[in-house]
Amino acid sequence: GEKNVQDILKESSLLITDYSSVAFDFAYMKKPVIFYQYDKFQYMRSYKVNDRYQYEENMFGKICTEEREVLEKIIYYINNSFVLEDNYLEKIPLRVGTKYPNISKKYFDSINKNTTIIKLNGSVELAPLTGLSDVIVDIVESGRTLKENGLVVVKEIHNLSARLIVNNASIKTKYDEIYKVVSGLRSKVGE
Repeated sequence: GEKNVQDILKESSLLITDYSSVAFDFAYMKKPVIFYQYDKFQYMRSYKVNDRYQYEENMFGKICTEEREVLEKIIYYINNSFVLEDNYLEKIPLRVGTKYPNISKKYFDSINKNTTIIKLNGSVELAPLTGLSDVIVDIVESGRTLKENGLVVVKEIHNLSARLIVNNASIKTKYDEIYKVVSGLRSKVGE
């Protein structure tokens, strides 16, 4: 029977490609990629790729222009159990699953971390378990759900608190209604 591309990528330990975007899928699995670009200079000229783009610095695999380089790199990966080097791992965006994409982006931008923010709804703690994301950003009260899913808090981004805010006119004109809400909240919170 025929296999689909996703299964082949999952089963493979090393990808050799030229300019294919499938390299991104492979890199997200943290597997090594060798870019064999025998026509690199012609490609860069025809697609107007220039130094500002920092093409080689941003790639997450060795760029080879000669067969000898490709063979040397294949042998390197065979001898090193196909483990991706740290300098390439750092270039792969961290996949962040969250209900709060703006807060997440702002935080990771502030620490200069390359990320792909994945907007999620529902049980975000399932994202790392299913391989959808590397980490999650979520609001945690007790941490029980995290523990139940084998997750731990790595970094607290913000302290949050809930506030009931009432304007001066409403407190005077709707005192009884507001008092009932406040009393109900106090009984739930235990104050």
